[in-house]
Amino acid sequence: MTPDAFYETVLPRIANAWDERCFCANPAFRKLLSFNFRDYNIGPVALMDSEILIDAIIRKRFTQNGEPKSYQGEITQVGTCPQCNTTCTELYAEFSISMYQSSVRFADSQILAEKCLYTLGFRGFEHSEFQKIHDFQKASTPDDFVHQLIGR
Repeated sequence: MTPDAFYETVLPRIANAWDERCFCANPAFRKLLSFNFRDYNIGPVALMDSEILIDAIIRKRFTQNGEPKSYQGEITQVGTCPQCNTTCTELYAEFSISMYQSSVRFADSQILAEKCLYTLGFRGFEHSEFQKIHDFQKASTPDDFVHQLIGR
């Protein structure tokens, strides 16, 4: 699947479902948005599915609490879900003109899914490092990816 196809077919389904009921308590949603290459001791890597959903859900639908804060090249922004009042912190960092990575950590300690599906995949400087990411796998179909998030 291409990013354009994701925006045209997958993202509207997820966004419409989120508008009906948030996914904040969903362990797969939390796992997907929490992807951070530092957890794997590898170089800058972004999960494209995660980046798109952080923008579409966290940045555009959550209430942003205060101004973003910058520290040592990373920007953090706290947000609150308008449906369930769960708070999270987005971390954003740029590594080059075309390489950036975002991740989200929810404030409460709910468990993340052990494995998570993606459709678009990873991008980064060193593709051989992608094999170290063992808890994310390619979805068999876009429907499987959507189902893990919206539960239908």
